[in-house]
Amino acid sequence: MTKPNQFQKRLKEQHKAYEIGEQLSYFSVFEMGIFIESTALTPLAFQYFQFGLMRRLMIIQKAYSWIIQNIPVERSKPLSLNEVENLNIHLNTIYLHLKGALDNFCWAIVHQALDPNAVRELSTQSVNLFAYRKATLEVTPYFLNGTALYKAIERLKPWDKQIKSRRDPGAHRIPLTVPPSIQTDIENVQYRSTEEKVQRIQLKRNEDSRKFRATLSVDVHINEWDKQMKTLHSIYDNCNEQVSTLYKELESIGTFHPVFIQPPESKTTPLYPTIPNDIENLLLILKAGLETIRTVHSPAKATAPQ
Repeated sequence: MTKPNQFQKRLKEQHKAYEIGEQLSYFSVFEMGIFIESTALTPLAFQYFQFGLMRRLMIIQKAYSWIIQNIPVERSKPLSLNEVENLNIHLNTIYLHLKGALDNFCWAIVHQALDPNAVRELSTQSVNLFAYRKATLEVTPYFLNGTALYKAIERLKPWDKQIKSRRDPGAHRIPLTVPPSIQTDIENVQYRSTEEKVQRIQLKRNEDSRKFRATLSVDVHINEWDKQMKTLHSIYDNCNEQVSTLYKELESIGTFHPVFIQPPESKTTPLYPTIPNDIENLLLILKAGLETIRTVHSPAKATAPQ
């Protein structure tokens, strides 16, 4: 039974999850749209904003919407196999494109601030919001001390390392994954036993199918061939029916905990509030960046970083 303080915590997390979803949707469609329409952007900056950042935000929004609608904070029912597949896809999608959105945003700023010759001199690795002092990006007014973007970057540097730990495994090594349920020792024994039943049924299907195929002959009347095919299909149908029943049994064993596993340490991270917080920080940086681009022509507000 959920304790009152746990219930309040989950309620707050659920409220924030939906609130961040609304903010993401509004920013992706309206704030970005208004910014692009009302700002004199260079052609390449426009491309990175319109076709890079905005597209990624739309992808993140769709993936995030699926998660909060199908995997609410208070869910305890184990995930079905289909839900596990969808959740893993959307989870990794968010982090791959979240980091990509930051990269697109940085490139948009570079193309907006520097002339094409200066951009060509930059190495790809140097164009990074959180490592801007290592490159000639520090000469751009957008990264000067005192701008909203500078303050946001300084505040969120520790967060950038966390994002890399979630994005990099999916991009280069082993993707993030969500366990369908967490089981007690007794439930684990039951789960393994049911899995073995599924395997035995599938092995029997394969053996029965192999034996029946060995008796088939193409040199028969069409009606006889149809009967043979119906018999073969019935072998598979019977197996599928039994396996479907056992899968439903598997999906009822244990309790779902909203966490995902991060390779290579296989540590668990809560879905909530981690994903909403990460998207909130993404929006914080993007909003700070748009504000800085709008006000960057007020040089008195910015000084070179020390």
